[in-house]
Amino acid sequence: NSGLEKLNRNNTNESIDYKSSLQNQFSHFLNDGAAGQNSIAEKMTSRNIKRDRLIEKMKDVLIKEFAEADEDKDNKITLEELQTYIQKQSKGRKMSDRQIKTLFHEMDTNKSGAITIDEF
Repeated sequence: NSGLEKLNRNNTNESIDYKSSLQNQFSHFLNDGAAGQNSIAEKMTSRNIKRDRLIEKMKDVLIKEFAEADEDKDNKITLEELQTYIQKQSKGRKMSDRQIKTLFHEMDTNKSGAITIDEF
């Protein structure tokens, strides 16, 4: 046997051992390593459900706030409506007209002159 053959055989054995070790670690990780505990998949599913519920609540809040800011109920918010809304919601913190205009132009991504619910 040449040195090259021995090297290839050693590399193959090390590769198989490494692969087997990774499979064992991954299996242990998925099973969470302890009897009676939820699997990682179950925990992730639970987290995804909680995240989805939070996202839905956030959407509901945003839709409500958009509807409140949209004074004429035309499904878009003008600069004037945004200014009025921010002034009502400011609770002692004042935004300058310039800050509100900057915010408006950043939110009006399609540059239509109004903010839609998708932009909001």
